[in-house]
Amino acid sequence: MHLKQIKLAGFKSFVDSTTLVLPGNRCAIVGPNGCGKSNVIDAVRWVMGESSAKQLRGESITDVIFNGSSARKPTSVASIELVFDNSDGRIGGEYASYGEIAIRREVTREGQSNYYLNSTRCRRRDVQDVFLGTGFGPRSYSIIEQGMISQLVEAKPEELRVYFEEAAGISKFKERRRESESRLSRTRENLDRLNDIREELDRQLDRLQRQSKAAERYRELKKEETSAKAQLYAFRYKEVEVVLEKLAVDIGRSDLDIEAHISSQRSIESDMESKKAEVAALQEELNTTRQKFYQEGIEISRIEEGLRFNKTQREQLESNRENLTDKQEELSRQLQMDETAIEDLKKRAKQMEPELEKYAELRRLAELDSQGHDSELAEIQTNWEECLQEVADANKEILVLEARHADLRDLIEQRQSQLQALERDSLQDGSVESDELVEQLALEISDLETEEKTAQSNIDGILSQLADLKIESDQANDELELRRHRLQEKRNQLAALQGAQDAALGRDYSESESWVNRHGLGGAKRLGQDLGVAAGWETVVEFCLDGFVQAIQVEQLAPYLENPIKTDEGGFFVIEPEPVDFPEQSKNESLGLPQLSSLVTTTGDREISLLSGIYAAPTLDEAIVCRDRLRKGESILTRDGYWLGRNWFRLIDNSAFSEGIISRSQRIEVLSTEIEEELPHLTEIGSKIKLLAETRDKLQEQRDAAEKDLKVLSASLGERRTDHGVNIAKSQTVAEREEALKKDKADLQFRIDREKEGLLEIDKALEVARAKANELSAKKKELGLLRDFASKKAAESREKLTALNGSASQIEIDYASVETQLRVSETARERLFVQRKSIASELDEVAQKIGELEQPNTDQSSTLQEKLSFRRHLETDLSNLDADILERENKLKELDLEKASEQEAISSFRERLESLRVERQGLLVKQENAQEQLTALGYAVSDIAISLTKESTEEAYLEEIAGVERRIARLGAINLAAIEEYDQEKTRKDYLDSQAADLEEAVDTLSAAINTINQETKERFGRTFEQVNGKLGELFPKLFGGGKAYLELTDNDLLEAGVSLMAQPPGKRNSSVQLLSGGEKAMTAVALIFSIFQLNPSPVCLLDEVDAPLDDINVTRFTSLIKEMSATVQFLVITHNKITMEMADFLMGVTMQEPGVSRLVSVDVEAAAELAIL
Repeated sequence: MHLKQIKLAGFKSFVDSTTLVLPGNRCAIVGPNGCGKSNVIDAVRWVMGESSAKQLRGESITDVIFNGSSARKPTSVASIELVFDNSDGRIGGEYASYGEIAIRREVTREGQSNYYLNSTRCRRRDVQDVFLGTGFGPRSYSIIEQGMISQLVEAKPEELRVYFEEAAGISKFKERRRESESRLSRTRENLDRLNDIREELDRQLDRLQRQSKAAERYRELKKEETSAKAQLYAFRYKEVEVVLEKLAVDIGRSDLDIEAHISSQRSIESDMESKKAEVAALQEELNTTRQKFYQEGIEISRIEEGLRFNKTQREQLESNRENLTDKQEELSRQLQMDETAIEDLKKRAKQMEPELEKYAELRRLAELDSQGHDSELAEIQTNWEECLQEVADANKEILVLEARHADLRDLIEQRQSQLQALERDSLQDGSVESDELVEQLALEISDLETEEKTAQSNIDGILSQLADLKIESDQANDELELRRHRLQEKRNQLAALQGAQDAALGRDYSESESWVNRHGLGGAKRLGQDLGVAAGWETVVEFCLDGFVQAIQVEQLAPYLENPIKTDEGGFFVIEPEPVDFPEQSKNESLGLPQLSSLVTTTGDREISLLSGIYAAPTLDEAIVCRDRLRKGESILTRDGYWLGRNWFRLIDNSAFSEGIISRSQRIEVLSTEIEEELPHLTEIGSKIKLLAETRDKLQEQRDAAEKDLKVLSASLGERRTDHGVNIAKSQTVAEREEALKKDKADLQFRIDREKEGLLEIDKALEVARAKANELSAKKKELGLLRDFASKKAAESREKLTALNGSASQIEIDYASVETQLRVSETARERLFVQRKSIASELDEVAQKIGELEQPNTDQSSTLQEKLSFRRHLETDLSNLDADILERENKLKELDLEKASEQEAISSFRERLESLRVERQGLLVKQENAQEQLTALGYAVSDIAISLTKESTEEAYLEEIAGVERRIARLGAINLAAIEEYDQEKTRKDYLDSQAADLEEAVDTLSAAINTINQETKERFGRTFEQVNGKLGELFPKLFGGGKAYLELTDNDLLEAGVSLMAQPPGKRNSSVQLLSGGEKAMTAVALIFSIFQLNPSPVCLLDEVDAPLDDINVTRFTSLIKEMSATVQFLVITHNKITMEMADFLMGVTMQEPGVSRLVSVDVEAAAELAIL
């Protein structure tokens, strides 16, 4: 198996659809840094199921989608597809027969990730299961990214163990063990819960058995109590009937008395109405007069208010005139004072002007002097700063040269130490075995490896079959358990429905069982069991049939009428089929509706006469339309429960018939059919589980035998490999080692000579730089003295200018203050002129208004006197009208007292009548209650009344009932459903016992499977550890030219033990791999990875710049090892090293000509070489 193609689209920098074709086993990807080479490795890890964004160098899983560039928009989907050639059948299981396998993964911006196997959507786990045990996975040893080399060597023992588990092919066993342990834990929890339920059921069964016996006795006593209560209720009914007859006579007399008093009351009310009319006329006249009186009063008030207002306004105007005169005099005095102040301020300002001009000239001269000194200081400061920067640059150059001098001197000393170490190093020489012995061991190893692979392949095949069988067996057991559970639930539902149906049909033996059994009708079908009703009509049909749903069906009714049931044996229905020649009622064709009986079917398609005359309407509206066309005895019933007759209407309460006998019967029939259909499936699954168990036992026997043979082969192969590696190491030539040492010495000597020449050049540069620094320091000192002198002069000029500015500022402030006062005084004078003019104008307006208020007062006074005289006349009329109204109201009060007297008499008689009617109603309710109680007990008043005697008393019946109730009370709490509950719980207990046995068997099976997996894991891990350790011992000396490396376990428990890596390069005694150099760590990691590869070669190996820390010699060894292993492993290497590029048969270049977008360029090295030769 090998990787044929990698298809990228929208993944990181590969925005365009790109296909990497891998035609050979040695392919290399090259290109500059940052062009997107490592994105190819990330793509492979991502499509293999990597879920950590951090491992893919991102923050979230959607970071793998191309996020746009300066010229491209972001894409919405990233897609990667790997195409594998499986012609050798390396991938087993259900995909073994496929010659090519394609794995694809897509992710959207919304984070929706999908996997596909050969274009079929699947889960992430399905993809990982395909490659379990092959060594190829998102975090396996077959994919080594940048930096993972050092991480592999420095990994913790527990982290390093993961690579060995993948190489040993036990990662799939580890996952199955985890699943088995999880299932075992759930099974034990279920078993514990089941045992708790079984214990509780045992206690409930004992209690229910006792309760069922008490329930039987309770039913017998209840029959006696029912009979006694029926006689008591009938006695009460007759007793109330006598009292009701007497009450009817008293009620008639009270009605006549009430009618007489009502007639007298009506006469009084007629007189009162005439008096009220007279009072209303007088009242209307009084209101008119009173309105006129009020209107005159309002007019008088208005005139008086006008006179008062004119007086107040005149007084206010006089007061305003006095105030304005005072203000006018005050303003004249203020104007005179302001004129004097303005003249004084003008004289003072004129005196200050010559002094201001003097200080302005002095300040101008001082500013010119200060500016000259400042310019001179700035020029000197600039020169000094430039000199200071030159001194700093010279010192910096000296420091850099001195640092380079020290570094170069240290480097020369280091090179000389390395040269001395090379001279001291000597080759390890030992006895060399003959070439014939090495070849013989190689042949034996090859034969043993072939046999081992064959044995391992057989075991893998058996394990794969066992795993498939286990999965299939688990699925079958789960299905069996599920079907059993469903079957039991349906049986429980059927039992509950059947019990409820029997009770509803009267089979709970609470009715007349003696008569029924005596006539052999105990097993006869009831009418409700044979009825089939159209969907939606079950409730209303059952309501119409009422108790006839429970009717016992017989062939002929006549034999049972000869010996009818006695009245003390209860009541029930018996029905026979309709005679064939029975005349049918003619159908009312004018209605256009079907008869209700046509919606009901029975055994033999017999019609039911109980539903005759009832028609079915879908809705109430249609029923209302057809109601007027109904004939006598006909009615219409709707699906919603509306029942209409020609002159009546009834609404059926559907809530009382939530599940009736008919609908329950249909459910029982469906459940029975489902149970019968389920039983063959259970038998078929049980046979399948048994066959799978037999096949599993045979395969386990084959696996044990194959594993025993494999252990013998592995031990022999390990011994041969150890001998072969030792002999190969001893046979290396000393000449090769000497040649390498000479080359290294010459290279070091050349570098030392070159670095000494550089040291002399640095010494010369240091002398020049130091001389320049001394010269610049002297110049800096001279400029510093000049800067200090110029700074002093500038400071003195600034101080002189500051003093002049202070004196001039004070003079300017005083002058500005005088000008401000002058402007304020002039403004105030202008404002006073305006105010004085305004006050004179207001005085003229006030005098005019006072003159206008004199004339109106005389006219209003004469009008006021006339209005007062008219209002006194209206007051006299109002007094006369009030006296007339009072006289008639007194007469009305007398009539009202007479009416109240009559009303009181009527009320008294009505209260007595109401009392009689209430008493009668109470007796009727009592009589109705007694009748209802009798009906509820199944008796009729007429039947019981015959047995009553004159000596019967209510106390005697109550005493008899109390006696029966005491016997019932002595029984204690009764559970009438105990018998049915006992049978149901007993059935449930038996089912749970069988379930517990199945769970215990499952626990044993899972424990055995876990033990088998643990044993297999230990054996495989131990065998893999020894084999990798042996390979590492062979490869490490080959890569390092000597030294040794080995592996150690951190614990004796092979299930949990970590793996530690120990390495000692030639000539060193390191106690830990942490002390190795970067190149040594890289070569050690390469040795470990290729040791694992030789044991369990992954079909594909991806290496990302693994050769970066290696020198040319080690790169050559590294590429030689790749060439050797490329016969069985496909390598895809990302590199910058030319030696590694020469090793590759096929080169692929990744470029980024467009910013942020990677493109691919492929080159076939062999074809290019042939073309170059031509």
